[in-house]
Amino acid sequence: QESPERISAILALVAKGAAMGTLSADEVVVSSDFAAAATEQLLRCHSDEYISVITELGEQVANTPVAFTPYYQGFKGMPPAKQKKAEFSDTFFSPGTMAAALRAAGGVVHA
Repeated sequence: QESPERISAILALVAKGAAMGTLSADEVVVSSDFAAAATEQLLRCHSDEYISVITELGEQVANTPVAFTPYYQGFKGMPPAKQKKAEFSDTFFSPGTMAAALRAAGGVVHA
């Protein structure tokens, strides 16, 4: 799950780069004035199958986060013994994950 402190730290580093001149002013725009990415935009980078899987998972996930990598490996037919262990997974789906991911992708499209 995302940490608000991580976002603050990233924004602080970007501001520092702008202040030091390592980033030009036109490279630094902090904005939340953009829409979440649409399926058509996601299809530029991901397969329809992948989008369907994550959309379905986003609709199904409840209060218990789901380790994404082993979930997707299982979906693709990988034997359980070869799947990444949930406790070592670095990506988890929780109730707000899909909305956050679509918003982040929308930011990329906006940029």
